[in-house]
Amino acid sequence: MSYQVSTNDKLLILLALFRRIIDRVRTKSAIEVSKLLADADPIEAESQPATPAKVGGKARLVTFDDLDKRTKAAQQALEFRDLLISERGGDDLGALRMAIIEDVACVSAMIRDAQVRWLRGEPISLTELATLLNCRRRDAELIGLDPTPRDITPDITSYMAQKAAEKARPAA
Repeated sequence: MSYQVSTNDKLLILLALFRRIIDRVRTKSAIEVSKLLADADPIEAESQPATPAKVGGKARLVTFDDLDKRTKAAQQALEFRDLLISERGGDDLGALRMAIIEDVACVSAMIRDAQVRWLRGEPISLTELATLLNCRRRDAELIGLDPTPRDITPDITSYMAQKAAEKARPAA
């Protein structure tokens, strides 16, 4: 069976390997560390990218719109993104604010996944979870933690029409 490993997965694997090496380095001498590194498996240079490159060698960037909307993770992230956008006034937000909102939605889905796994009793990296929580907090502060209050003050024309209608009604 053959499968492709995405660049993000490769980075996570490398991060896990480096963490293992660092943990071992703390308890080993320099000679033992060099033996450990010499015994490490080489990284495959021939692995294929998860998304095929376009003709001409250009990389194809994917967006939230490219997500498979049947997955729970995508549904949660998109639903939360739409909620954050509507709370902050709709689609007329700036490009950078929209990008940060998508970041918060994605990181929130990752946090939710890690928390549910922990509650199930599965092992998770508390360091990575804390990093994600801190990232979300910083980004959320940039877009605003609370929804933007909506102006519900009526315009003068509708206010005058309402008052006229109230006067026209007979007192009961």
